[in-house]
Amino acid sequence: MSIKKFRRSKNRDWWEGGTLHESTLASWPGPDCTDSQRGNKIATIADYIGLMVQMPEIYPAIVFQNPNELLALYVVPMLAGIDNLTGEGYDDLKPIAIETIMFTMAAQLEFIKVNPVAEAVNEIKQEKLRSVLNETKS
Repeated sequence: MSIKKFRRSKNRDWWEGGTLHESTLASWPGPDCTDSQRGNKIATIADYIGLMVQMPEIYPAIVFQNPNELLALYVVPMLAGIDNLTGEGYDDLKPIAIETIMFTMAAQLEFIKVNPVAEAVNEIKQEKLRSVLNETKS
């Protein structure tokens, strides 16, 4: 895919001007949407990825050198995943905020390589286990 295909207007690049941040999955335009709606979805996803990039301790897997890589490696997979959820069989997900869907999709796509909370909990559990094992050896 070429970025030029997604250019939004003379004054905006494809990653600018998303307006779907407050939407739910029910109001997210499906895969058969207009070009304008598709551009809005892409720009909204790019905004969320921009937030993730600002948290490298949680999202270390998000690395790109240019807008083409951003689009191909991150935006298009997230768009496909979210669009898939707008189809049949996902009615129970429709009221969920798109923000929640975005961060869940990032985890599904393994953009999150480290879960600091789970890692910290595992370290505490391992330390407790070691201490119990040391006590039983004594």
